Amino acid sequence: MRKSLSFTILIFSFICSLFGQKSNGIPKQIRGIMAGGSFSRIYFDGKRQPSAFSLSSIGINSEFQIKDKLHFGSTFLIANQKSQVTPAFQVKQQVAQLLIGPSIKIDDVKFHAGFSLEYRSAPVLRSITDSPINLVSSSGDPTAELNFMLGTEFYLSPRFSMYLNGIIPSQSTNSSSFQLGLKCRLHAKPEKVESYRHHRKEMAKKDIVLLKEGALLVRLKTSENTIVALRKAGREKQALKEEKWQLTQNQKIVKALKLTSILPLFIFSIVINLIKSGKGILKEFF
Repeated sequence: MRKSLSFTILIFSFICSLFGQKSNGIPKQIRGIMAGGSFSRIYFDGKRQPSAFSLSSIGINSEFQIKDKLHFGSTFLIANQKSQVTPAFQVKQQVAQLLIGPSIKIDDVKFHAGFSLEYRSAPVLRSITDSPINLVSSSGDPTAELNFMLGTEFYLSPRFSMYLNGIIPSQSTNSSSFQLGLKCRLHAKPEKVESYRHHRKEMAKKDIVLLKEGALLVRLKTSENTIVALRKAGREKQALKEEKWQLTQNQKIVKALKLTSILPLFIFSIVINLIKSGKGILKEFF
């Protein structure tokens, strides 16, 4: 199991290096802060105890962008983890983790793989009953562990994302956990959302410029597929008839467009002439 996980992580790192592309003008370092919780199974009393959820987990993250889609990052987390020993007792530990490894980003999802270097404080057994006398006792010594890490990150916005990490023990005496939470990237700038009103104004400006330039593109139909099909079927007369009909329709469209473009100028010239003649009449009377 442990050898297969090590092999999987090495293969993942190799695929990441092949999948990425050279970066062009992309920030080389990405920093962020993280907060969340974890379901953990602490190794205590000769076995990994049933999982329990603990909310307090904070950390910092730093990633180096090697290629467009390839990153190599490290995350330092401090968490309080706990497991349920019995319905009345829980075991707790303070954990400092350093997660390192490559990641690959596909659209709005990032996949991680690597290792988790952990320092765990001495486990503390604590009663969780409503008794006025709660038992709290330390058991064992602090430990250092090296485990495997697999994770996924979902981008919610340019600044925020949700992360899910699974810590897989490399030895039977190590603890395991499943981490989840939110990450805030400090380098990211929120995207400016263009209002619909501003969009309409910009489109109107572009339309006015096109009108001033006098450019109007119209795609005329050719019925090419229909004509080819008729000729393949040996119906040459109908093909010629279809081709002639389509040519006539296109000529009508061209004439209509010419009339549409000339008519406003014609009306404008009439209005100008009326104004000039009106001025001449006024001069004769006054």
